[in-house]
Amino acid sequence: MRQIIGALAIGMTFACAAEAQRIGPGSGREANREAVKRWTESQLKEAPKTRRVWPGVVADTAARTVTAVIEAVGDRGVRYQPEFIVVGETSEKDYESLAVLLAKPSDVARALEAIGVPRGRPIQPQAFRFWPRGERVLLAVRPFAGGPERPIGAFVSDQQTGKGMSNAFIYVGSVWREDGTCEADAPDPGSVVSTYNEPATVLDAPRLISQNAAYGRYVIEPGVMDKESLWCLILRPERAADAPPRVAPVELTVQPRAGLDKPPSGIADLEWVRRAPNDGVTTNVTDEAVKGLMKLVQSGREPHVALRFDDRLTVKSMTELTPVIAAIEGEDGIRVDGPPDGQIYYKAYQPKQEWRARDKRLMQPYELRIERDGETGWRKTFVQVHEDWSDESSLDPKLTVRPYPLQNWGELAEHVEKLGPGQGVLLVFAPADAPLSVFMDGVRRVHKVLPTVYVFAE
Repeated sequence: MRQIIGALAIGMTFACAAEAQRIGPGSGREANREAVKRWTESQLKEAPKTRRVWPGVVADTAARTVTAVIEAVGDRGVRYQPEFIVVGETSEKDYESLAVLLAKPSDVARALEAIGVPRGRPIQPQAFRFWPRGERVLLAVRPFAGGPERPIGAFVSDQQTGKGMSNAFIYVGSVWREDGTCEADAPDPGSVVSTYNEPATVLDAPRLISQNAAYGRYVIEPGVMDKESLWCLILRPERAADAPPRVAPVELTVQPRAGLDKPPSGIADLEWVRRAPNDGVTTNVTDEAVKGLMKLVQSGREPHVALRFDDRLTVKSMTELTPVIAAIEGEDGIRVDGPPDGQIYYKAYQPKQEWRARDKRLMQPYELRIERDGETGWRKTFVQVHEDWSDESSLDPKLTVRPYPLQNWGELAEHVEKLGPGQGVLLVFAPADAPLSVFMDGVRRVHKVLPTVYVFAE
């Protein structure tokens, strides 16, 4: 307990220190705002039919460019590590960025859509959507008073590659609420362009990268921009207007092979039914399906794959199938989307095997145990493992196992409702040859409360 309190105190100290670093508007901000106002007015006066104008943002639909005015955070005399390239003017994260947008982040989103860039979708970890999805946009910067454009990499270096940062970002479009407001306009974090996968940003990194992984990878050298100097951020679609989009949505259902007269025992007994816009429906065995997806990648497309698993599949077949999916998922492969309604994330079938032993777990999630009951029946038991920390002399809690036999799935939902969400995790233990149907109906009944599921083959 003392360690926990100490860690919290340290965390609060760091949080306060970070807040104290907030730069906020400098003495020149008001003059810069006035300059942006005059610039916006001049753009409105000169605007042809191919131009759309918002305060501080212009979209040229003929040239397919968006221009937005930004203010440099400023030279600190030392290298520093940004988490954002550009943040909104009201953002509390200006001290972690290269520049501040003197416009509304939501207007940058509107401008990009005005030049034909479709709104994508940011990550949503709670829904197991880990990949940013959208078309790519190329970023450049030039002085506000005029001058040549330079890529973002001229201002931010990538320590991993030893070169300038890539100027390609994904237009995910932030999150828009039902009342029409955009989360990117909020103070925290107020991200316009992020170095890591940020759930509320307008433009995201073109890869799977966490906040921890991004921090320290990117560095801003001293002297690249004078404090409060004005610049123009130029955004262009990566692809020509008549080129196929980079994003390729694919729906895949994995099911037992047609004509199979027994439960599938492995991936050789499976077939993949693929549904893609304008491609109709195709059915392939595993090798053919994988080759088809990778061929799509090699053509320059980015498959975002929604996976459904037929309830007739067995636990064993899933434990063989999911490593194949994991092997082709990646920056140079497919991007697995969040599971559709009624499905669970595919990595649920790749649990850490040490979690089988309760004394090896850091926490005690709920368990659902499936056992055979005769030749055709199944015995279902919900298990709560209670941790008793009352013995202050012990470093480990006393575990009390409380099994609740189930007659139907309604009873499972009742137990979870009564006991509460716990860790939000459900561990399922089922015979390897059991079909998914013996537990998936129960999982679906409690999935909103227990969204993280892991399945162990017995």
